[in-house]
Amino acid sequence: MKLITSLLLFLSLATTSLASKGSPQTAEDKIAILETVYSNLYNAMGMNEDRPVLRLDTRRSRSVAYLKKNKDGSKTIAVEEKAFDVCMSLGEDGRNALAFLMAHELGHFRYEHHWGGEFASSFAIADIQEEIAEASKKLGELKFYETQADQMGGIYCYLAGYNIAGIGQKLLPKMYEAYGLPAINKKYPSLDQRIEITQENDKNMQVLINVYEAGTYALLLGEYSEARRCLQHCLNKGFKSREVYNNIGVASFLEAAELIGKDEVIYAYPVELDVESRIQTDNKGFAINVEELLNEAAKKFEQAIRFDPEYATAYLNKACVFSLQKKYEDAEYYGKKALRIAKENNEQNTTGNALCILGITYHQMGEQADAEAKLKEGKNDFANYLCEVNMNVVKGKRLESIEWIKRPTEGLFEAAEQTEGSLDRPKRETLDGVVDFMEDLEGEELEEVIIYKGSCYYLYLESSKILNLTTVNDEELYFQVCNKGYIGETEKGITIGTETKKVLKRYGTPDIAIPTRSGMLYYYTNPKIVFFTSEGKVERWMVYRMY
Repeated sequence: MKLITSLLLFLSLATTSLASKGSPQTAEDKIAILETVYSNLYNAMGMNEDRPVLRLDTRRSRSVAYLKKNKDGSKTIAVEEKAFDVCMSLGEDGRNALAFLMAHELGHFRYEHHWGGEFASSFAIADIQEEIAEASKKLGELKFYETQADQMGGIYCYLAGYNIAGIGQKLLPKMYEAYGLPAINKKYPSLDQRIEITQENDKNMQVLINVYEAGTYALLLGEYSEARRCLQHCLNKGFKSREVYNNIGVASFLEAAELIGKDEVIYAYPVELDVESRIQTDNKGFAINVEELLNEAAKKFEQAIRFDPEYATAYLNKACVFSLQKKYEDAEYYGKKALRIAKENNEQNTTGNALCILGITYHQMGEQADAEAKLKEGKNDFANYLCEVNMNVVKGKRLESIEWIKRPTEGLFEAAEQTEGSLDRPKRETLDGVVDFMEDLEGEELEEVIIYKGSCYYLYLESSKILNLTTVNDEELYFQVCNKGYIGETEKGITIGTETKKVLKRYGTPDIAIPTRSGMLYYYTNPKIVFFTSEGKVERWMVYRMY
């Protein structure tokens, strides 16, 4: 088993819940909150369609929320002020409730569930036109539409960082009561049925999230085939997003690079992670397998671009594929696209990585001066360590001299040299008393999810979640992640909220350091622990084992 190394990965996992604290008083405050939630959701959708105009409806109070097609063909998504107030009455879950409400309407928008003047959303139950009701006589058909909207909306909420688990059960009774809606309506799902739909959706979404996270964690450990199996399962079940397509492409690219080997892959590629049996390297089928993997990677990156044409990460990763395929003009084109978009969106990490792939490409094209200029810019202006690594390569050093197999972290964490106490690392980090997964979980019933050629298992404990993958090579991968509200500490006294500088002082230089959208991921092999950080502080951590 090999770790993902010498290749920069950009982890894209859902962020912490964006729950609200306090209740806004003015219409301007309410609109600002709505705009923030709506923008987060729409960005998570990664859609190219015209974005519906958002409106806070302060005049009427009969439809809760609705999506309307205007005479000019444009669309409006509206949330009534009364509905907004009901959502915010949930306190810290206020913004989660708003996300639940709007994501549901965006789910109808995504699936084009519309008849007549308005979408047939059950949230607009008091204001649906007669012709819409006539077109939706079959309750089972409407339940299907509502389930589709909930499932797609749940995906958007997760990707945007909103925790909507259990929100439907809290929000719907309050909404029905506030609007004086009947609990039973012959034409539409009853309140109980509507809650049933949300509960079932919560369950299905949590299963998909567990498989998605297991696939992302497997990718970190270099188990590329397992990562692809998990992520492809998510796609097959409707969890379609730019992140999933991108990460499958990353897995294919990394496996191809590993098969080609360090003699051919002389650069450290800045491919970004937004987070079948292993192919055998026999000479007979080698070239075909590698080419298939690279073509699959390019295809997935293109699908991610279709989801979001402003997704700089996918352009960057596609440039890496073309570079490895020696299609230098295509690599330059996509590298420049990534650089432009990243700069426009102030994405510092991706900007540095785009400069890196352009530097690599220019070196491949024999343009030494341009190569060094791009790599120097990435190193000096964006502190991009891969630009520094590749600068050595273009100046004549082979990548093996800076550890092709091990991620080069020397010199990046100077604070780690100033230790607080001993750097003797503990043999085991534990959560919820689990030391040996094989022994300590004996007798526990883990929930099973059947995926292609295998299974993914999960178990919820008091303060953590355990994910387990059985690989096609009969290896057991275990990941245990602490809850975000966990109040315990690691063996060296690290807690949620600890500054990352203290992690480096107490645990030393990490074996792998991965930039994420909001911070860094620090990966240690002894002890086997991964710290997820955001804004300079520990957000959560994960322990892992391989058997």
